[in-house]
Amino acid sequence: METQFDPAPQPMTPQQLREALEALDWKQVDLCRRAGLTQGTPSRWIAGTNPIPLWVSAYLGAMLDLQRLADKYLRPIKPASAAAPADAPAASPAAPVPARLAHLLPPRNAGT
Repeated sequence: METQFDPAPQPMTPQQLREALEALDWKQVDLCRRAGLTQGTPSRWIAGTNPIPLWVSAYLGAMLDLQRLADKYLRPIKPASAAAPADAPAASPAAPVPARLAHLLPPRNAGT
């Protein structure tokens, strides 16, 4: 099986940057702190004054992927009674439970 890579990745648009930050629940200052940027840099990208470098798309894409993985495997599963409103139909007992890995990890303060 051959993997094909896009030889010319496209830079993010200002709207895509805003949406990625919103999806991560980050403010512009959070991006600055995490990526080592000066505080005005994301503002210039969002305003369209400066083009958004290609690495920003890759970085934010990786952060979104990590967030999805953490949500899928590390966040605790809410009990069915807390997850569904009282008037919602009961979940099927045969419905599969998503795999979680949190139970395999030591508590955060263990070993310190």
